[in-house]
Amino acid sequence: MGPTRKHAILATACAAIAFIGTAWAAATGPTSIRQTPAARGTLLISSSDWPAYLHDTGHSSFNPSATSIKTGNIANVQPVWRWRVPTPPNGTSSTLWASPVVSNGVVYIGVEDGYFYAVSEATQQVLWSDFLGYSTKLTCPAIGITSTADVATDPVTGKPTVYVNGPDGNAYALDAATGAVVWKSVVGTPSTTVNDYYAWSTPLVSNGAVYVGISSNCDNPLVLGGVVAFNQATGAQIGKWLDQPATKKGGSVWDSPSVTASGRIIVGTGNGYGGSGQPLFDDTIAALDPNNLGVLDFWQIPPQQQTVDGDWGGSGTMFTASINGVTTPMVGMCNKNGVYYAFNQDNLKAGPIWQTQISVPYPGGSEECIAAAIWDGTRLIEGGGAPTTIGGTTYMGSVQALNPATGVPIWQTGLPGTVVGSPTEDGSGVVAAATLQSSTGTNGVYLLNAATGKILDFIPTPMSNLFGQPIFSGKDLLVGTGAAEGLTAYEITTQGPAITQVVPNVIGDSTTDTLTLTGSGFSGTPNVIVSGDGVFQSGPATVVSSTQLKIKLNVKANATQTPRNITVVEPGSPATTFTCSACLTIGPKPSPPTITSITPSSFVQGATHVPATVVGTNFDAGAVATSHAGVSLLTTFVNSTELGLSVSIKSTLPPGAYNLFVTDSDGLIAKCLGCITVTAHAAPRFNAARLKMRLAPLVYRMRP
Repeated sequence: MGPTRKHAILATACAAIAFIGTAWAAATGPTSIRQTPAARGTLLISSSDWPAYLHDTGHSSFNPSATSIKTGNIANVQPVWRWRVPTPPNGTSSTLWASPVVSNGVVYIGVEDGYFYAVSEATQQVLWSDFLGYSTKLTCPAIGITSTADVATDPVTGKPTVYVNGPDGNAYALDAATGAVVWKSVVGTPSTTVNDYYAWSTPLVSNGAVYVGISSNCDNPLVLGGVVAFNQATGAQIGKWLDQPATKKGGSVWDSPSVTASGRIIVGTGNGYGGSGQPLFDDTIAALDPNNLGVLDFWQIPPQQQTVDGDWGGSGTMFTASINGVTTPMVGMCNKNGVYYAFNQDNLKAGPIWQTQISVPYPGGSEECIAAAIWDGTRLIEGGGAPTTIGGTTYMGSVQALNPATGVPIWQTGLPGTVVGSPTEDGSGVVAAATLQSSTGTNGVYLLNAATGKILDFIPTPMSNLFGQPIFSGKDLLVGTGAAEGLTAYEITTQGPAITQVVPNVIGDSTTDTLTLTGSGFSGTPNVIVSGDGVFQSGPATVVSSTQLKIKLNVKANATQTPRNITVVEPGSPATTFTCSACLTIGPKPSPPTITSITPSSFVQGATHVPATVVGTNFDAGAVATSHAGVSLLTTFVNSTELGLSVSIKSTLPPGAYNLFVTDSDGLIAKCLGCITVTAHAAPRFNAARLKMRLAPLVYRMRP
């Protein structure tokens, strides 16, 4: 079972509190073992990049500098490039459950097969890759990387460094330019006999340290949940909080810690073991001292609001609100009971200032409220990952904008799919929300107006359940999907002339075919993107002329057999796109045409526009008959078994037998070898008797 059911399979866990060091400490926090770092690195937020999980340390999921995609130009959003994840060498899955991050023209992303990649945005070429481990199936389903990376400067060397949590039980610092391991440190060493520890949590880089949540894989068995901190420069462990005593287990910290304006580390914990009654620090939001990970403040879900398998499964979002006329730093987080809670960042124990029901309590499976909310400075925008009733109508999922001071919905948009992963927003007020499940059978990314909640567009991703966050970086909207589509970048483009013909227009799965596209304005070395799953460009496109383009496509074995759109992308700023809709079909190839006969089959040299009939099978309306140079055939489609021809033969074509070909619009060809016979033009015949009779009178009159 994959991470689409991340929290559904992470069952109940135990509770209490334990701390690294000597013995059981009081509920106020652990014994300090952390030394304040000498230097502090910073997230590499350059220009309009998206360098970290949920964009920044406050987890706003908002990129104010990415303004290209606007509410008024959504119609011009087109795919501009697609990166196909390399075939896993270990024979596992190449699904992208993690979110991409972007820094200085490089996309960093982990894959379910356990490999972590750096990919050039400009060329989509892999710059480097590292294998960070793979959790094989023992007591939980097999799984690779689901943790998203953060990119930050090393506080000592100043070098860009990638921080990511690996399935092998280690947190990694990787050189952003080469992928070389700067350091790796243990978060929780997985057992070789059971699936206990697993790297669900994404690192938080802040305050010269790297903070990582400790969690179980699927709660079979449970582990001691908590948070571990490492020196950002060296990887030395500098703090650890275990939220349960050693005699009990549970309280996993599934997602990424976040940091408040005052520097506190905010985490949410998971459930305890079955029948535990959720003891202290299970199902709890806690503020930890960044210097020693001691508990500074906490609040636990009251018993009457607790639910089966209750977790704070998503990260906290930092925001501000005017409370009683005072600007107050706030933190919000949704619990699997379906309630979004908002607290004063510095006074959790006072309880939520407000709470709003986003969805029904956890009904089981992968329907759950675990998305982190967007904070754009005006609104909190939260995804609903479970059924929601809006205006008397029940929807499978939703996106809702909340007043930051009261939690009252500003707008609510019901969707036919669950938004389990976190939504995102760009600086022009466009929200992207991906669905994990859909009642329509097709998941994808909804684009909404952040001010009104109006659905502006839908980007379908057939055969892919989306959990990773779509991100706005620079001009791009990046969407990671299942193995069938990989990572796709969408941009605002200039629409060029339409593609008028695709040959062949039907290709089968498990094949590689070369397509010829007809249109106008082709030039350079364009990208070609086929919508939907399982179809990828294989090698560069070849521009034959301004009106013709050839492209080789590779079709995977499980590609959905449906009509597809084709987009040809000419690089530029903005890019120019040439498109056609439903112009290519993936499916069983139609039976090729056959030729039974042509009548008449014999034509004399110099013949012009002689009517003929071709009989055969599987002809289509675009069928064209051809032969040798010097044989001109004008084709008229009659029906699937008959074509009409107008045959003309050059007078200089040597007599002999010539082949007849019929090519359907899908590129399939019928051959009839030697079916056309060309005969010599008859020469004028000499009649000696008639000549003699005509000459005789002349001869007679010439006698003396």
